[in-house]
Amino acid sequence: MAEIFTLSEDDITQISKALSLIWRRTKYRLRNVTITDNIANISYGKRIDRITVNLEDSNYIITDQDSEKNCDVEHVKKIDQLQEKLLIAEKTYEKLKIKNKQLNDELNSLQIYNHNLEKKINKFRRKSDQINMSKSSSTIVSSSDSEDEDNTSLQRNNDHINILVNDLHQMGFTIESNPDDVWESLNKRCHEKFGFEELIKESTDIEELRWAEKTLPSYTIWDKFNQYYLLVELWINKVNITLMKKRKKVRISSRNMVVENFEKKVIASKESQESEKKKKYSNFGKSLNSLVVKTIENKTLVEIKDYQIRTNFNQALKVMTSEPIQITDEESAKERITQWVDQKNHSKQVELATKAYKLYHRMSLVYIYNDLHIISVEKHPNDEREQRRFERNFMCTQLGIHTRTERRQKKSAFRIYKLINIGITLDQLVNTGLNISNFEVTDYYYDIFLTDLKLGTIKNLFQNPNMQDNMDLDTEDSESNESNVAN
Repeated sequence: MAEIFTLSEDDITQISKALSLIWRRTKYRLRNVTITDNIANISYGKRIDRITVNLEDSNYIITDQDSEKNCDVEHVKKIDQLQEKLLIAEKTYEKLKIKNKQLNDELNSLQIYNHNLEKKINKFRRKSDQINMSKSSSTIVSSSDSEDEDNTSLQRNNDHINILVNDLHQMGFTIESNPDDVWESLNKRCHEKFGFEELIKESTDIEELRWAEKTLPSYTIWDKFNQYYLLVELWINKVNITLMKKRKKVRISSRNMVVENFEKKVIASKESQESEKKKKYSNFGKSLNSLVVKTIENKTLVEIKDYQIRTNFNQALKVMTSEPIQITDEESAKERITQWVDQKNHSKQVELATKAYKLYHRMSLVYIYNDLHIISVEKHPNDEREQRRFERNFMCTQLGIHTRTERRQKKSAFRIYKLINIGITLDQLVNTGLNISNFEVTDYYYDIFLTDLKLGTIKNLFQNPNMQDNMDLDTEDSESNESNVAN
């Protein structure tokens, strides 16, 4: 019978430590450990890397518990400690690597900044060399002995001198004061006005920025202050950046205000135009009502079938186109002048008659549509949509116009026809100031005109038993049919 193989707790602990050591050494990527005969195969990693160990060649010998405790346990502990230190060292190395990269980036930034500062220093030096000052201010500002000083530069330089002297006086200093004390006071003053951050405070008043923009450059030409030029320039750059932002905001705000004001003006203009248009059609209705009522009361109404405008037109044309009277003596000269005056007087009648005839010509479309409707009913009985489509397409084809124009012409024709059919004359429409385009407006404005015209009152005043209250093709019916036809 085979001997039963047992492991003590210490054996299990040692095996656990050995496996733990392998697991850590493979960086926690251990997959499995297999032993075949005297060969141990250790598999680890995604690609299943393998370590092979010949157990017979190993110096490891199983000993009793006492020797194991005295030797191997201490050895494993040291390995574990070294392994932990190695992991800590690796993490520390990674951190140092990242820190090193950050320091390199900062170093590059500082090198760029230093390069820019050197350029600015050279620029200031060239500017300082170019400034020529008078002998009276030689103790304050660098001067040049060049005899061909530029007047503009000299004037600008003198302005800076005055600004510098005044600002020093406000801080309690003079041009003879210690530059270190002046810088301490100036720097403190700038910090109080603009804060301690990289960017100037948003709440800084624009007047403070303008003070800095005007005053700080004066310190960059003070010879005694040259050790602080770069520090002053840093303040100048901060101020310029903030001023640019504020001025940009002002421009954007001004542009938005201009756009907003323009939009308000456009809206106000539209409202004003709409109000004027409403008033215009309201006045048309009131004026026509007043004219018609006055005519009825004076009993001078001429029925529509008589078309008084035709008589006036013919009479005016006859006068204007008559042969000129030949002047042979004083009497004939007087007659010729009288003829000329008559022709002038009748020109107004011709103008009104022409306008009236245009209204009549547009209104005559009603008779064409009435006759055309008979044909459309024969072609498309019991189908109002097809009847209207036939009429529309027929008129558009014959007149060479768009469907919108056809609708406009038809609507205006029936509107004029309805007024004439009630008893209003073409003369009255013209004298009111109405023309064809006024009858082509939208229903909104035309309804305002009808409201103030008061058609019901006018109908009652005529008291004409022969007056047609129902037209052959009413305007409202026509417009209703129109909306049922697809464009």
